Amino acid sequence: MAAVQRGEVDVIIVYMLGQLWWNRRERAEGIEILRKHEVSVLCVKGPELDLTMAAGRLLAGLLGEVDTFEVEQMSERRQREMRQRVERGLPPTGPRCHHAASVSLAA
Repeated sequence: MAAVQRGEVDVIIVYMLGQLWWNRRERAEGIEILRKHEVSVLCVKGPELDLTMAAGRLLAGLLGEVDTFEVEQMSERRQREMRQRVERGLPPTGPRCHHAASVSLAA
């Protein structure tokens, strides 16, 4: 975004729009910065978004919300799965759990 604000960018090419912003706040700020500097976004797996136009900003926002929904839904699913494992007496799994699980099982 710093390069956009310096006027060095006309188009941003991303694989998928969800790779451009991490959350709603970044997306809202990014869309506004790109609109102000007349920068478009071209998605390899998705549409070209002209963020100088209302329709492009609407589409970027909607697609971003879908991406956010999918990430949040996966997180909820993982949390539910972890809770069910613990309720069944199984050790938790995942990258953060390996060390803690091995320590607690060894103790």
